Amino acid sequence: MKKFGILVIVFFVILSCNKQEGEGGIASIEGVVMIQNVNELLEKSGTPLVAQDEDVYISYGDNTTIDDDVTTGPQGQFSFQYLVPGDYTVFAYSDDTLIFNSSELLPVSKQICISKRKDNTKADTILIYKHVDFDDGTSKVSGVVQQVEFYTGTTIPKPDVYMAQNADVFLKFKNGSRVIERIRTSYDGTFTFSNLVEGSYSVYVLSEDAFIPQDSAVVVNFTISQKNQKIVLDTLKINNF
Repeated sequence: MKKFGILVIVFFVILSCNKQEGEGGIASIEGVVMIQNVNELLEKSGTPLVAQDEDVYISYGDNTTIDDDVTTGPQGQFSFQYLVPGDYTVFAYSDDTLIFNSSELLPVSKQICISKRKDNTKADTILIYKHVDFDDGTSKVSGVVQQVEFYTGTTIPKPDVYMAQNADVFLKFKNGSRVIERIRTSYDGTFTFSNLVEGSYSVYVLSEDAFIPQDSAVVVNFTISQKNQKIVLDTLKINNF
């Protein structure tokens, strides 16, 4: 009878040690999700932001399927409760960091080991990437274009400088080649690009050259480093022969 009791105890201990990962315990996993926006050049746009209302998933043990999910709170925080000791994988989905506007989402995962039944384990921050268009922001840049007139057949400028009305103004990312927006100046030579995300940009206008048939670009660079930023550029001057 004593041997039978010992066998029962040993069997119970073995079952307890081999209990599979999942719910049924009093341990928990907590963490935070952050978002890094990237533009069409896959350059970082601003600094990481807390990821509110982002789905976070968990897999138990060696499972390759999703066993549970939660949604992040206002500060990007998440928590999986009532877990037993064991190995877990928590993850969130990120936009592709190699192809802009790719439809494929990539998991960013963290491996977690709960060693004690009352552990409150902190996961490393999960950083995911989100694609943003240049006009998904809240900042703007404005400026004015002036036009220098020349006496006919000469390179002698006239004394008066005029505001360049209906002049084309081009916007691109500083390290890019594609024009992302083109606008025309108003009657007073002013222009504004609105709703810009953080990043480094170039604005340019085309100016006539007295000696070659091709126009040259008058370029000014600027950087938007925060939301709701308002930048006023130096005056751009173009020649009209």
